[in-house]
Amino acid sequence: MGNKVNSFHNSIKDIDESSFHELYSYYFKILCVYLLSFTSDKDVIYDVVQDSFLYLWTNRKKIVITTSVKAYLYRMVYNRLMDNYRKNSKRNATLLEYHKTYLDEAIQVDDSLTEERLLKLD
Repeated sequence: MGNKVNSFHNSIKDIDESSFHELYSYYFKILCVYLLSFTSDKDVIYDVVQDSFLYLWTNRKKIVITTSVKAYLYRMVYNRLMDNYRKNSKRNATLLEYHKTYLDEAIQVDDSLTEERLLKLD
């Protein structure tokens, strides 16, 4: 790990673009591998890690890190992955409920059509 990455013990407030790039380059793959222990969806992993670094960069002046930057990054990507999972779980449950409702309606329509056809057949 480079000297710049080592120098960000608990603060990223004064990080410059070059140092941030080094931090990103060093931790990106490490964090992706870490998230592989929770999901195998590589697209989600890349999105979560990239979004985490984007958040870190845009909010660097406000963020207070009470642990090491490494620990902060691990916790941040884990929390964001869990948030993503919860959001998608709720969305999937809602979609499943809509699907069930429309399927029930379709079955009822098919029953009425079946009865109509049976009447015509008689």
